[in-house]
Amino acid sequence: MAMEALRTSVVLFSLCQILCNCQLEGYRILLPVTSGFHTPSHLKLLSTLSRGLVQRGHHVTVLTSTGKGWDSFTNGSFSEIIVYQGCYTKEENTIRNNRIMRKFTMFGGTGFIDMANAVGEMTDSFAQCCSDFWADQQTVDRLGAEHFDLAVAFYLGPCNGLIPNYFNIPFVTLTSTVRLPGLDESTFGMPIPSSYVPFDVFGTFTDKMNFQQRIRNFVEFYISEVFGIFFDQFLRRLQYEYNIKPEIKPKELHSPSLLWLSYIDVTLDYARPFTPNVIPIGGLMIAPVTPLSKDLIDFLEGSGDHGVILCSMGSAVKSVGNDLTAAMLNTFNGLHQRVIWKFGGSLPDVNISKNIRIVDWMPQNDLLAHPQVKLLVYHGGINGVYEAINHGVPMVLIPLFADQFFVSTRVHDKGMGRMLRLPEITEENFKEAVVNVLTDVSYKKNVDHFSAIYKDLNRFQSPLERAIYWIDHVMQFGGEHLRPRSVDMGSIELYMLDVTVFLFIVSIVFCFIVFFVTRKCIRLCWRCCCDKQKTAKSREKKSVKND
Repeated sequence: MAMEALRTSVVLFSLCQILCNCQLEGYRILLPVTSGFHTPSHLKLLSTLSRGLVQRGHHVTVLTSTGKGWDSFTNGSFSEIIVYQGCYTKEENTIRNNRIMRKFTMFGGTGFIDMANAVGEMTDSFAQCCSDFWADQQTVDRLGAEHFDLAVAFYLGPCNGLIPNYFNIPFVTLTSTVRLPGLDESTFGMPIPSSYVPFDVFGTFTDKMNFQQRIRNFVEFYISEVFGIFFDQFLRRLQYEYNIKPEIKPKELHSPSLLWLSYIDVTLDYARPFTPNVIPIGGLMIAPVTPLSKDLIDFLEGSGDHGVILCSMGSAVKSVGNDLTAAMLNTFNGLHQRVIWKFGGSLPDVNISKNIRIVDWMPQNDLLAHPQVKLLVYHGGINGVYEAINHGVPMVLIPLFADQFFVSTRVHDKGMGRMLRLPEITEENFKEAVVNVLTDVSYKKNVDHFSAIYKDLNRFQSPLERAIYWIDHVMQFGGEHLRPRSVDMGSIELYMLDVTVFLFIVSIVFCFIVFFVTRKCIRLCWRCCCDKQKTAKSREKKSVKND
């Protein structure tokens, strides 16, 4: 009987699973990849999520232009691709993106003119690629004729927010970091206390700010709002031209989003208030470890007790200038550790010792998993940092642009490594940082601590599984129950400015009444006292006369 009951339970459970899967499978999801400025890591994030959705049984349609390669979207990571006509070729896009990246990195993110020029050129790229889509009427009509249950709007491509709003497709927002200019916690109704939550993703503030830093942190939020108005002008123009909800501001295009999938978590970021519609997916791109080639294994295991250093400036930047390259080479030449260096630029005229292996590409995640790897010298890209944390490898980070300063600051502040600013790097301080992280056991201890936290947080559900679960959830139930009322509230109501003014006026009136009543009472008392004194004096005079 017990065996029969067990079999019945298994059959019923299987039927339930089939029914549940039938409800989830077959959803049609649109993934716009319309920005002309996407780094390889951005495309990897999109393709990793897309592959997970396809494996879950969903039909994923990738929308991209003729000028943007989709190499990251290999077989199995999409169901179909819709390509619209772009005015740039793939090669022209690559040249332009490299030019923008050089401007960003020329002064390590501190040269204002170069930064402004880079942002301006990047905005032009956004505008052109967005206009290309709307100009391709055949593709617009095709999307209008198809039915999509959901869209995944990657924020670093402003047109990605216009598309679901125009076609009235429910959507979720995906970001490759905690926030970006024009999209922050306020877009999704999250509180952002400036007293301990650093606002500037390009800055180096921690959650322990002094008075001056708190002033700057408070003011920068409002300054960014002003600059956002200029940044969003091309979106505003497209909103009016194609009647895409012109009544709302470009920043508010993402406010109807059912979820915010944010590539961050408490392992790397500081503790902060989160609302239910914000899902942390930090580490989503970390792939399973695959076996290394025999050549690499021999190189790693031949390093003895000294171990191996990995060095890479990421996939978007080929080189960092001759001065820094020479400083790094001279440092690596003088170390006992072996070095695997991913480098794509031209080498300076410096002797290269036998302990250094320079490669065009390396399986970074697989190498970090090897116990002989003792240090990662890196540019602070968020995915590589998560890989290092996952495998417990300390870091020396040299942030070049964008959120790499945000990421590197947190690694430095949490004791998982050191951060060096590009304009300030010399051969001496670079060598000091590398030797310090290699020899001071506290860095290894701290990164192991956060590695254990990261693994424990993702023990039952990986970041990719979490993202897919919540996408499935909002496709079944909608997202209204996750959406805080604060999303739809104006600033006056949200920040209780009307209540504050009302209470201030009431307090003033109350104080005035108290003052008025007190003054009246004092005058009455004074009169009474004076009258009594006059009466007493008159009595005294009368008594004197009588005497």
